[in-house]
Amino acid sequence: MPAKLGDRIVVSFTGRLSTGTVFEKKDEDNPVTFVIGSGTFPSGFETAFIGMGPGECKSFVLSPENGYGVKSDKLIFEVDKSIFPESFILKSGYSNNLKLPDNKVIFVKIIEVKEKTVLVDTNHPLSGMTLTFEIKLLKN
Repeated sequence: MPAKLGDRIVVSFTGRLSTGTVFEKKDEDNPVTFVIGSGTFPSGFETAFIGMGPGECKSFVLSPENGYGVKSDKLIFEVDKSIFPESFILKSGYSNNLKLPDNKVIFVKIIEVKEKTVLVDTNHPLSGMTLTFEIKLLKN
């Protein structure tokens, strides 16, 4: 039966940057399970499985608009150093996830460390990139 929106599916995939570099791979021995339309992955990735049957494979290119978004200058801003836990490395170029006071977790890349503030980029690391995926639906 072809996969549809709302189905819980098991998949394997390889994601590549435009340079051909693999940024993530899940093989059949280490698959991923998610519900199509849940937002676990970018919508363009999730909806690519719609209509596929178990064992079916395909490749596709995912634009930034359908993937991790277009880089936005609005997601680069200055914050007070006090929001970072002591264990967070405050060094230009360092990136990691940061847990906010409301328990939301965001990606943060340090751009510049100043005396009392830190300039951060909270764009997803894959934002602005065109990505190529090879996917296989294992089970739905």
